Amino acid sequence: MKLPTLVATLSLQGKPESVPAARRWFRATLGPDHPAADDVELAGCELVTNALLHSESGHGGHIALILDADENRVRVHVTDDGTATEPRAGNVTMCAESGRGLLMVEALTHDWGTHHQADGRTTWFEISLPGLGG
Repeated sequence: MKLPTLVATLSLQGKPESVPAARRWFRATLGPDHPAADDVELAGCELVTNALLHSESGHGGHIALILDADENRVRVHVTDDGTATEPRAGNVTMCAESGRGLLMVEALTHDWGTHHQADGRTTWFEISLPGLGG
């Protein structure tokens, strides 16, 4: 199966309604039959949710999404308005009601990370598509 190369962007407001909007966008951009669509949708929405909950974006700011895909991998960038703390997968207890999101991103993706820039922070992930490339 040969997958098309694509790059797509989306700008969202820092509102809760942006999570389902991002979910629809990830699915529509990749297409429902893309082999990574479910994982991209889940991991991408987790990063959008984190941007709303843990950055200045959730206080009336913005979130920018970039999806870059080819036949070998899908890479997603979620840029928010930043905060003083660094996103990290933490240790959570069995009874914890939150804190598992980045652990889930870590489990679903080949690699992920974060970096700060002057106008905010970008958290990204990459999902490899082994065996699909030419």
